[in-house]
Amino acid sequence: MIEEKEVDRALSEAREAFSKSEYLKLRDMSNDLLRDAILNEETQLIELSLLCYALYKIASKSNLRRRPEWEKFKKDMLHLLKRAEEKSQTREELDKVLREMLELTSSFYENLGIYIDNVVEKARLKQAIRAYSMGLSLGQAAALTGVSKGRLLSMIGKTKIHDRHEAKTAIERYKDLKGFLEG
Repeated sequence: MIEEKEVDRALSEAREAFSKSEYLKLRDMSNDLLRDAILNEETQLIELSLLCYALYKIASKSNLRRRPEWEKFKKDMLHLLKRAEEKSQTREELDKVLREMLELTSSFYENLGIYIDNVVEKARLKQAIRAYSMGLSLGQAAALTGVSKGRLLSMIGKTKIHDRHEAKTAIERYKDLKGFLEG
């Protein structure tokens, strides 16, 4: 399990990046959080990873940021991020706030009426594909992100993940992973 201070740090960084409109940082955070979630089997980090990726996808569209609904959404999201950072949070309370943030993101995106797909579900699928490409089994990647195995398999078949050629030998990859985990 990961320490609470790591989750607090990630929440603080996400709030800061979102408030300062550093949306590319949110994308990078989503990748880092996914890796940490995989290594530590931490569900709160995967939810935060999904949130960061979904916020990045929404905020990267300048036409959405110019919409009148954007300011209210941003204000509400910053409030929830601040609430999630509160030190008095129990694990269950934090899980609830994370769900609220994902629901707020979904409803904002859906209420715009521009896009058919739900941005949070797209984030789940994208992160599941990324987790699979990092070495998790199909079942593990699906379970971690909450995506069905069938949908994940269908999307993996449309990617070129299976065509990627690894330049390093298995021994080199093992040494790299061992070094990463040790320090």
